Amino acid sequence: FSRIISLLRESNAAGLLSVYPSPATDAIWINMNKNPNEINELTIYDENGKQFQKINDQSMLNTGKLKISIADLPAGVYFIQIQKQNGMTLLTKFVKTE
Repeated sequence: FSRIISLLRESNAAGLLSVYPSPATDAIWINMNKNPNEINELTIYDENGKQFQKINDQSMLNTGKLKISIADLPAGVYFIQIQKQNGMTLLTKFVKTE
């Protein structure tokens, strides 16, 4: 059997997750508006699917608000994937400029 996942993309995740500023140059803020203690990990990918950063430190994720440095990332479009304990995956994007 295949594992079934629930995926919420940008418009549906809007009430659960916000990322700003976008476009950004040095850092982004990620606000997890509902139940941040239910998050297992946060991963940042580029538009080709290459993983750039993974955070699974519960003490960081449980705060509900993260500041992530993106200064070392090349300019482009990036996706943030948040995996929750209930199997739900939240997905949103941001733009990195020079």
